[in-house]
Amino acid sequence: MLRRIDTLSLHELTLDTFTGAEELFEAMASQFGNGKPCLKKLFITNLPRQTTEQFVVSFFVFLASFSGIQKLYLRCEDCHKIDVDGIANHGEHLKYLFIVNGGIHRKDSERCFDASDLQKLAIACPKLEYLCLNLYEIDSDGNESDVLGAQVGVDFNPNGFEEALRAVAGMKSLRTIKLTNPPEYRKAFHRPGDFLRYFFRNLQEGTERYRFQARADGIMQYLGQCGSNIQGLAFTPVGERLRKAEYPDRKGHIWPNYFYQRRTATDGKGPDVAFAEPIVDWDDRFPGDSI
Repeated sequence: MLRRIDTLSLHELTLDTFTGAEELFEAMASQFGNGKPCLKKLFITNLPRQTTEQFVVSFFVFLASFSGIQKLYLRCEDCHKIDVDGIANHGEHLKYLFIVNGGIHRKDSERCFDASDLQKLAIACPKLEYLCLNLYEIDSDGNESDVLGAQVGVDFNPNGFEEALRAVAGMKSLRTIKLTNPPEYRKAFHRPGDFLRYFFRNLQEGTERYRFQARADGIMQYLGQCGSNIQGLAFTPVGERLRKAEYPDRKGHIWPNYFYQRRTATDGKGPDVAFAEPIVDWDDRFPGDSI
């Protein structure tokens, strides 16, 4: 197939429900390593389940064979962890990164980027403006709190979620971030008894917005404390078959999709404090940052 295609002249490549990606990436890496490829946009989605570790290896070899990608979209429900160094190889050019590996369950956390991976991206990708990833909150046995960061009179030992957010804050060109994991997913879906019935009633009444609002405020405030320039935050699961609310809440959101923009407040005595203001028209507020 590649013999009939001038791969070096490709500016955009989309692989959707594609088998044989390993062989394709290895063949393209061989060609790209001996030429000057023009590829700027790469979209990979709906890969087969139980994608092998060989895919991760061949994908890294492909990314390492050239540089210049500005927009990278990878969605895989069942891949091994992607090597961040391959993505970092395109860091000088990368502006848009969508990388979602696994679902919204914490059992998938080992497949996803952690704080150390995000720190590498913060250093390697000075132009990154848009980031979407599944970032898991704390560990499954910990108490999730909407208050992040150091508190007065309390020893501060940042957890993995806080460390990851601090790394994200180091991406100084980043203006929007999308998290594909709903806040407190474990509590919302794994309590015994009649909780699910109570939860879905809350969806229809729109009261779940308070949970998302509290989490969004906590994240925005913590990012602000860490020096982040992020202006937009979204919670939007990807590819999940979740039962959605039938009607929007008072802020116009339909669970599980919630969107916020950064605002600041001050009491005139201390530094400004960031908080999250609900918005409905994400595309109007952040044109080009596709959700």
